[in-house]
Amino acid sequence: MAKQPRINQDLLQRQAQVAVLAGLLRGDDIDALVEAVAPSHVRGWFTPDVAVLELAVTALDLACLPGTAPLEYEGLRERYLPAADFRGRVDHRSSQYALYAAACIRGGLQPDLLNDAGWWNTPLWIYAVYALVIYARAAAERRGTTVEQLAHDLAVRHGLGEDIEGHAGVTGPSAGSQALPQPAPSTDATVCRLPALGRRTRREGLPQQERPCVRERRNAYSGRSRGSAGRGGTER
Repeated sequence: MAKQPRINQDLLQRQAQVAVLAGLLRGDDIDALVEAVAPSHVRGWFTPDVAVLELAVTALDLACLPGTAPLEYEGLRERYLPAADFRGRVDHRSSQYALYAAACIRGGLQPDLLNDAGWWNTPLWIYAVYALVIYARAAAERRGTTVEQLAHDLAVRHGLGEDIEGHAGVTGPSAGSQALPQPAPSTDATVCRLPALGRRTRREGLPQQERPCVRERRNAYSGRSRGSAGRGGTER
Protein backbone atom coordinates (compact mmCIF):
# COMPACT_ATOMS: atom_id res chain seq x y z
CA MET A 1 0.00 0.00 0.00
CA ALA A 2 1.47 3.32 -1.09
CA LYS A 3 2.25 5.84 1.61
CA GLN A 4 0.18 9.00 1.72
CA PRO A 5 2.25 12.02 0.64
CA ARG A 6 3.38 14.32 3.43
CA ILE A 7 1.57 17.64 3.71
CA ASN A 8 3.91 20.53 3.05
CA GLN A 9 5.09 21.98 6.36
CA ASP A 10 4.59 25.55 5.18
CA LEU A 11 0.95 24.70 4.50
CA LEU A 12 0.57 23.17 7.95
CA GLN A 13 2.12 26.27 9.51
CA ARG A 14 -0.30 28.51 7.66
CA GLN A 15 -3.21 26.19 8.47
CA ALA A 16 -2.47 26.40 12.21
CA GLN A 17 -2.21 30.18 12.18
CA VAL A 18 -5.36 30.66 10.15
CA ALA A 19 -7.31 28.24 12.34
CA VAL A 20 -6.44 29.88 15.65
CA LEU A 21 -6.88 33.44 14.35
CA ALA A 22 -10.21 32.56 12.78
CA GLY A 23 -11.28 31.12 16.13
CA LEU A 24 -10.32 34.35 17.89
CA LEU A 25 -12.24 36.29 15.26
CA ARG A 26 -15.33 34.19 15.94
CA GLY A 27 -14.97 34.61 19.67
CA ASP A 28 -14.31 30.90 20.32
CA ASP A 29 -13.41 29.78 23.84
CA ILE A 30 -10.03 28.32 24.76
CA ASP A 31 -11.09 24.71 24.25
CA ALA A 32 -12.33 25.41 20.73
CA LEU A 33 -9.08 27.22 19.90
CA VAL A 34 -7.01 24.23 20.98
CA GLU A 35 -9.26 21.95 18.93
CA ALA A 36 -8.85 24.22 15.91
CA VAL A 37 -5.06 23.96 15.99
CA ALA A 38 -4.92 20.22 16.71
CA PRO A 39 -5.29 19.00 13.07
CA SER A 40 -2.06 20.81 12.18
CA HIS A 41 -0.12 18.56 14.56
CA VAL A 42 1.09 15.69 12.40
CA ARG A 43 2.94 13.15 14.51
CA GLY A 44 6.51 12.63 13.44
CA TRP A 45 6.33 15.41 10.86
CA PHE A 46 5.08 18.76 12.14
CA THR A 47 4.08 20.43 15.40
CA PRO A 48 2.49 23.91 15.37
CA ASP A 49 4.22 25.38 18.41
CA VAL A 50 6.41 27.71 16.34
CA ALA A 51 3.43 28.77 14.21
CA VAL A 52 1.41 29.81 17.27
CA LEU A 53 4.37 31.38 19.07
CA GLU A 54 4.95 33.65 16.07
CA LEU A 55 1.44 35.03 16.55
CA ALA A 56 1.96 35.36 20.31
CA VAL A 57 5.11 37.40 19.72
CA THR A 58 3.24 39.83 17.47
CA ALA A 59 0.36 40.05 19.95
CA LEU A 60 2.81 40.89 22.74
CA ASP A 61 4.43 43.49 20.49
CA LEU A 62 1.02 45.10 19.93
CA ALA A 63 0.44 45.12 23.69
CA CYS A 64 3.76 46.84 24.40
CA LEU A 65 4.14 49.55 21.79
CA PRO A 66 6.85 52.19 22.36
CA GLY A 67 5.94 54.55 25.16
CA THR A 68 3.69 52.08 26.98
CA ALA A 69 4.46 50.37 30.27
CA PRO A 70 5.55 46.72 30.15
CA LEU A 71 3.07 44.00 31.05
CA GLU A 72 3.33 42.66 34.57
CA TYR A 73 3.72 38.89 34.65
CA GLU A 74 2.14 38.55 38.09
CA GLY A 75 -1.56 37.80 37.68
CA LEU A 76 -1.34 37.77 33.88
CA ARG A 77 -2.91 34.35 33.44
CA GLU A 78 -5.57 34.91 36.06
CA ARG A 79 -6.60 38.21 34.50
CA TYR A 80 -6.62 37.31 30.82
CA LEU A 81 -7.29 33.56 30.88
CA PRO A 82 -9.44 32.85 33.95
CA ALA A 83 -11.11 29.89 32.22
CA ALA A 84 -7.87 27.88 32.32
CA ASP A 85 -7.55 26.08 35.63
CA PHE A 86 -3.82 25.40 35.89
CA ARG A 87 -3.18 22.63 38.40
CA GLY A 88 0.18 21.43 39.60
CA ARG A 89 3.75 22.47 38.96
CA VAL A 90 3.89 21.04 35.43
CA ASP A 91 0.95 23.08 34.14
CA HIS A 92 2.18 26.27 35.80
CA ARG A 93 5.75 25.90 34.56
CA SER A 94 4.73 24.89 31.05
CA SER A 95 2.37 27.83 30.63
CA GLN A 96 5.01 30.11 32.10
CA TYR A 97 7.55 28.79 29.59
CA ALA A 98 5.28 29.62 26.63
CA LEU A 99 4.72 33.16 27.91
CA TYR A 100 8.44 33.64 28.53
CA ALA A 101 9.40 32.13 25.18
CA ALA A 102 7.32 34.69 23.28
CA ALA A 103 8.84 37.50 25.36
CA CYS A 104 12.36 36.20 24.73
CA ILE A 105 11.80 35.99 20.98
CA ARG A 106 10.38 39.53 20.92
CA GLY A 107 13.49 40.72 22.76
CA GLY A 108 15.85 39.04 20.30
CA LEU A 109 16.70 35.83 22.17
CA GLN A 110 15.76 32.56 20.47
CA PRO A 111 14.88 29.93 23.11
CA ASP A 112 16.00 26.33 22.63
CA LEU A 113 12.49 24.98 22.11
CA LEU A 114 13.65 21.53 21.10
CA ASN A 115 15.77 20.78 24.15
CA ASP A 116 13.59 22.75 26.55
CA ALA A 117 10.23 21.29 25.59
CA GLY A 118 10.82 18.46 23.13
CA TRP A 119 10.52 15.86 25.88
CA TRP A 120 7.24 17.16 27.34
CA ASN A 121 4.36 14.72 27.54
CA THR A 122 2.03 17.55 26.61
CA PRO A 123 3.01 19.38 23.40
CA LEU A 124 4.22 22.96 23.74
CA TRP A 125 1.75 24.18 21.12
CA ILE A 126 -1.17 23.86 23.58
CA TYR A 127 0.54 26.26 25.98
CA ALA A 128 1.47 28.48 23.04
CA VAL A 129 -2.26 28.80 22.30
CA TYR A 130 -2.80 29.91 25.90
CA ALA A 131 0.01 32.46 25.57
CA LEU A 132 -1.46 33.81 22.33
CA VAL A 133 -4.89 34.29 23.93
CA ILE A 134 -3.40 36.02 26.97
CA TYR A 135 -1.29 38.43 24.94
CA ALA A 136 -4.09 39.07 22.44
CA ARG A 137 -6.53 39.97 25.21
CA ALA A 138 -3.94 42.17 26.90
CA ALA A 139 -3.22 43.95 23.61
CA ALA A 140 -6.92 44.47 22.89
CA GLU A 141 -7.49 45.94 26.34
CA ARG A 142 -4.52 48.28 26.06
CA ARG A 143 -5.45 49.45 22.58
CA GLY A 144 -9.10 50.01 23.47
CA THR A 145 -10.42 47.49 20.97
CA THR A 146 -11.85 43.97 20.87
CA VAL A 147 -10.07 40.65 20.65
CA GLU A 148 -11.85 40.10 17.33
CA GLN A 149 -10.34 43.29 15.92
CA LEU A 150 -6.96 42.37 17.36
CA ALA A 151 -7.16 38.95 15.67
CA HIS A 152 -7.87 40.66 12.38
CA ASP A 153 -4.86 42.96 12.89
CA LEU A 154 -2.64 39.95 13.60
CA ALA A 155 -3.87 38.22 10.46
CA VAL A 156 -3.13 41.26 8.33
CA ARG A 157 0.37 41.61 9.78
CA HIS A 158 1.10 37.96 8.97
CA GLY A 159 -0.38 38.12 5.48
CA LEU A 160 -3.42 36.03 6.41
CA GLY A 161 -6.19 38.62 6.14
CA GLU A 162 -8.18 37.00 3.35
CA ASP A 163 -7.60 33.48 4.67
CA ILE A 164 -8.85 34.22 8.14
CA GLU A 165 -12.07 35.92 7.02
CA GLY A 166 -12.98 33.05 4.72
CA HIS A 167 -12.08 30.47 7.34
CA ALA A 168 -14.04 32.23 10.08
CA GLY A 169 -17.13 32.59 7.90
CA VAL A 170 -17.33 36.34 8.49
CA THR A 171 -16.56 39.35 6.39
CA GLY A 172 -14.49 41.27 8.92
CA PRO A 173 -13.86 41.88 12.59
CA SER A 174 -17.14 43.72 13.01
CA ALA A 175 -19.30 40.88 11.73
CA GLY A 176 -19.60 39.28 15.15
CA SER A 177 -19.21 42.28 17.41
CA GLN A 178 -18.68 46.00 17.36
CA ALA A 179 -15.06 47.00 17.71
CA LEU A 180 -14.27 49.92 19.96
CA PRO A 181 -12.34 52.87 18.50
CA GLN A 182 -8.64 52.14 18.46
CA PRO A 183 -5.46 54.06 17.63
CA ALA A 184 -4.26 54.05 14.06
CA PRO A 185 -2.25 50.90 13.27
CA SER A 186 1.36 51.33 14.24
CA THR A 187 4.24 50.31 12.01
CA ASP A 188 6.43 49.76 15.07
CA ALA A 189 5.02 46.33 15.83
CA THR A 190 7.11 43.55 14.37
CA VAL A 191 6.10 40.35 12.65
CA CYS A 192 8.06 37.41 13.98
CA ARG A 193 9.33 34.68 11.68
CA LEU A 194 11.00 31.91 13.63
CA PRO A 195 13.63 29.74 11.96
CA ALA A 196 12.98 26.14 11.07
CA LEU A 197 14.28 23.79 13.76
CA GLY A 198 15.07 20.85 11.55
CA ARG A 199 14.15 17.16 11.45
CA ARG A 200 15.82 16.44 14.82
CA THR A 201 13.63 17.36 16.25
CA ARG A 202 -10.87 24.08 27.56
CA ARG A 203 -14.77 26.88 28.84
CA GLU A 204 -15.29 30.60 29.35
CA GLY A 205 -17.58 31.98 32.01
CA LEU A 206 -18.02 28.78 34.03
CA PRO A 207 -17.70 28.79 37.81
CA GLN A 208 -14.34 27.56 39.07
CA GLN A 209 -15.61 24.12 40.08
CA GLU A 210 -17.15 23.54 36.63
CA ARG A 211 -14.13 24.47 34.55
CA PRO A 212 -12.16 21.61 33.02
CA CYS A 213 -8.60 21.82 34.31
CA VAL A 214 -5.67 22.18 31.92
CA ARG A 215 -4.63 18.59 32.67
CA GLU A 216 -7.97 17.31 31.37
CA ARG A 217 -7.66 19.42 28.23
CA ARG A 218 -4.16 18.27 27.43
CA ASN A 219 -4.64 14.54 28.01
CA ALA A 220 -6.20 14.10 24.58
CA TYR A 221 -3.06 15.47 22.91
CA SER A 222 -0.30 14.10 25.14
CA GLY A 223 0.29 11.12 22.89
CA ARG A 224 0.91 13.31 19.87
CA SER A 225 4.18 14.73 21.12
CA ARG A 226 6.19 11.61 20.33
CA GLY A 227 8.25 11.12 17.22
CA SER A 228 10.47 13.37 15.12
CA ALA A 229 9.34 16.81 14.17
CA GLY A 230 9.73 18.94 11.13
CA ARG A 231 10.02 22.69 11.05
CA GLY A 232 7.39 23.10 13.77
CA GLY A 233 9.94 21.89 16.03
CA THR A 234 9.77 20.54 19.57
CA GLU A 235 9.17 16.85 18.92
CA ARG A 236 11.94 14.30 18.97
